[in-house]
Amino acid sequence: MAKTSASPETAGKGPLSQKVSLRQKHRLSLTPAMRMGLRVLALPTETLTEEILREAEVNPCLMVESWPTSSAYEVALETAAAPEGLSQSLLRQLGMQRLDADVKEAARVIVAELRADGYLDASLEELVSDYGIAKPLLAAALAAVQSCEPCGVGARNLAECLALQLRDAGLSAARAAQVVACLGDFAEGRWNRVMTALKVSEEEAQRIGALLRGLSPYPVNTTFEHLSTRVPEVVVERGPEGQTSVRLNPEALPTLSLAGAGSDLAQQTEQARRIIEAIAARQATLLRITGAIVDHQARFFATDTASMTPLSRADIARMLGLHASTVGRALAGKALLFRGHVYPLSQFFPSSLGPLDAAVSSFDAQRRIRALVMAEDPEHPLADEEIRTQLKKDGVDMARRTVAKYRKCMRIPSSHERRRRKVSRTGRGQPVRAQSTP
Repeated sequence: MAKTSASPETAGKGPLSQKVSLRQKHRLSLTPAMRMGLRVLALPTETLTEEILREAEVNPCLMVESWPTSSAYEVALETAAAPEGLSQSLLRQLGMQRLDADVKEAARVIVAELRADGYLDASLEELVSDYGIAKPLLAAALAAVQSCEPCGVGARNLAECLALQLRDAGLSAARAAQVVACLGDFAEGRWNRVMTALKVSEEEAQRIGALLRGLSPYPVNTTFEHLSTRVPEVVVERGPEGQTSVRLNPEALPTLSLAGAGSDLAQQTEQARRIIEAIAARQATLLRITGAIVDHQARFFATDTASMTPLSRADIARMLGLHASTVGRALAGKALLFRGHVYPLSQFFPSSLGPLDAAVSSFDAQRRIRALVMAEDPEHPLADEEIRTQLKKDGVDMARRTVAKYRKCMRIPSSHERRRRKVSRTGRGQPVRAQSTP
């Protein structure tokens, strides 16, 4: 089992309290400290650091003793051309909308609750209970988030994700809902049933079917999330005999302390104490979850085999006796440092392909696809169907469209494009390498 060790940091109204300032509008079901804990747990590391600074500026009882010092990954943060994160992008877009202050505040809560792939796991009822925000405000905030790019962000399930994309493609809300209700018929090619349900011609049904096939099942592609430079909050180390240990990265977050204050600052003192305790609880939860990940993905961490087994957030929740939403919040926007590389925690949750008794993770499937492309004949690149056949021989059975999806996610060109590039370049015959590995 991975060994974990905690950091010595354990545990006025500023930004960290703003997300729960609407509690007067709904009967509270959680204490202020619990709501603060939920909020702090959900924030990405970089965002939490920014809000700690803003909180310290308005709360004299919250002292920042030290900021992270310069290190290798900070140099990477300063020099890497990392894309804008999902949270930052959404907050920027929301800032451009004409929203009431209460709606904008509720929208920030929803953004913090989003999974890395853009889905919203929590229902509005759960958010009402967790944050004490009135449901009409949350509904308006969700509509604002779902109007942002990427299309489909904020969806609560696949049907809603596809419906949002259909509306973006020009269908009315009512028509998009009708199409989504017929997904099974579209998938099985039951065109007569589609034509009857939608009251359209066969040509129109085929057109909508082609539109559906071009949609993404996820609002955000997380396959390349590990390419984005981010601050690792946890460090995983491998000892000389292959044993692994997990510890907090002392350079990830500022060191905080509670300043002594008189009775006239009791409210600010309590707020500062809640923040410090919430951060300590966040760090403890991250250590537990990372330790469970390291134990489950032992082949990746304890050996030189870059391989992962299927793992779900529900699996980790059961292992640790946590609620699935807690695991989701803890994973969002967090990363670990291992052997000089930064990995998002979400990367260690590859889906399962094939029967349960011989399941292969999507991570390993992508590695195998890339290996086949790297080893192919430069003059005769493998088509997606040929890759599918090769994988099936190795016990990995997937559809051709799944091969194509993974190939595109790894930014590997089609066989026709690979051949064209190889023929046109000097030193023909050298394989075109995929631009990243899963």
